[in-house]
Amino acid sequence: QKTQIEKAHHEITDSIHYARRIQSAVLPSNEYIKKIIDNFFIFYRPRDVVSGDFYWVNKVDNTYIFIAADCTGHGVPGAFMSLLGISLLNEIILENKILSPDIIINNLRERLIKLLNPTNENAELVRDGMDISVCTLNKETKEIHFAGANNKMLIVRTSTNEIVELDADPMPAGYYEVMKPFNLQSINYTEGDIAVLFSDGYKDQFGGPNGKKFR
Repeated sequence: QKTQIEKAHHEITDSIHYARRIQSAVLPSNEYIKKIIDNFFIFYRPRDVVSGDFYWVNKVDNTYIFIAADCTGHGVPGAFMSLLGISLLNEIILENKILSPDIIINNLRERLIKLLNPTNENAELVRDGMDISVCTLNKETKEIHFAGANNKMLIVRTSTNEIVELDADPMPAGYYEVMKPFNLQSINYTEGDIAVLFSDGYKDQFGGPNGKKFR
């Protein structure tokens, strides 16, 4: 039994580690992102070997697009959802040239529900989806456009030490009891401002002397 368990564990572990290679391949590399924008940072550390969180970065014409998402589930189920999310975003943004953050998330939600529930039966049972923040930047107009599904965005104004919060709509990109259109927010930026997108994986970490959430 010990030998059988060790063999099964080894095979499962090898399979998950290979899945990580696939997931890493579809995430934009630092070298690719540097071709788009030269001043950025990414903190990405999966809780398990593979992750339900992902990020997406690209540039279409004069629009820079930055996305952070947190899919339903951790580990392998979350990783499946992340691959699906990346594939759908490639279609929506790169193929269909949809560049408004609110319309991107509305399209993503619609496609996710259709893919996960093709017969449109028992839609309320299909709860898979993602929390996502979508930010676009136009360097010519100095504007940032933002829309979020449960995931907000922060802008740190280094000139005034001020933090501006752009709140997200309180619903996921997936089936929900009340599915309203996602809202678009716009704000001007100045040189030196820092825009931060994140999932709840960072702020929900437990630690410190009292074992509390980082928040």
